[in-house]
Amino acid sequence: IFPAPQKMMQFGLQQKRAVMNLGAGTGKTVGFLGTVQELKATGKLKTFAFHTMPSRLTKEFYKDRDKFFPDMTVLNLDNVKGGIEGKIKALADAAAGKYDMVISGHDSMKSTATSKDITAHINTRFEEAWTEKNGGEWVTPTTQERKAFIAENTDAWTKEVVAAKDLPNAIRAANPTIVTIDEAHEVVKDWDKKESLRFKAAKTISGGAEYFIPATGTMVKNDI
Repeated sequence: IFPAPQKMMQFGLQQKRAVMNLGAGTGKTVGFLGTVQELKATGKLKTFAFHTMPSRLTKEFYKDRDKFFPDMTVLNLDNVKGGIEGKIKALADAAAGKYDMVISGHDSMKSTATSKDITAHINTRFEEAWTEKNGGEWVTPTTQERKAFIAENTDAWTKEVVAAKDLPNAIRAANPTIVTIDEAHEVVKDWDKKESLRFKAAKTISGGAEYFIPATGTMVKNDI
């Protein structure tokens, strides 16, 4: 356990991808912020930093930001309106330099297409594809024809809407330079049974980042 966030910063910057095991109250948030600030100061923050934490810690995050790094620009992705399209635009703004950090809660970062989204997309794609199949004219299908045609295309159409509505992939596509996770044990706590949605999201988001620093005070069966 590191005695101070300075040690966390030093180790993270050197190793680039490392798990930090620090107890509660040792300054993990300041360490995250300091690491991002150092990357920015040295010109190594090529796009932005993405940080995820339990939503209950958001106020504490801003308190530390305001106290120690008041000039750091932070966007809370959870507050962005306009659905996935609005979030993708905000991420593009961050990648272009509008924000130093983008933050999101553990649960909100794993957002993907809902069953309602999938059903609506399949219905829309059916109407488009069925019209095209009939030479550009709408010919009312029988119930059996509709069921068979949808069954034949459901997998492909579902993949379309999931890709379009998948926030973890949208975050990764924005190419964050560094991804950090606070209370990382809460992201992987179901890993011994199967990959949790949080875990899948974290793996997707961090996959292309140059720096990846999850931190926790609770190591769970070496899951992390």
